[in-house]
Amino acid sequence: MILKALSVRAPWSWALIHAKKDFENRPRPWRSHTGPLLIHASGTASRADYEAACDTIEALSGRRPPAFALVVRGGIVGAVLLTGCAEPLEQDDGWRCAGEYGLRVESPIALPFRPIKGSLAPFPVRLTRRERELLTPMLRAWEARAA
Repeated sequence: MILKALSVRAPWSWALIHAKKDFENRPRPWRSHTGPLLIHASGTASRADYEAACDTIEALSGRRPPAFALVVRGGIVGAVLLTGCAEPLEQDDGWRCAGEYGLRVESPIALPFRPIKGSLAPFPVRLTRRERELLTPMLRAWEARAA
């Protein structure tokens, strides 16, 4: 089975899976896909940007991401259900950034880290047998919802 994956910079990728981040900000609308979506932790992250993002994540969720040296990057870290795309806001609001479209996500599932090259655009990833097993409840729930 193949699912789409979205590269997200750390620690935002961590927040989507572990800190109840329910929107991913994007400069363009993304309405061509809803449903299960793999989260890829981008290999790109500066320490200064990472630390600033950690402060924001902790303020919004009460949870602090792992230290910069410990966070995994450059691979699949989990999956979410992408349920829609919200129009840009005029000012920041919670997880939403002003001027950005908000990909609405829910039902995060952590997956065993799997190194894989990411992409600036959504990209296809063939699931491993273990990933399929872990994602079966999500996939079935989405199929039932879509029916």
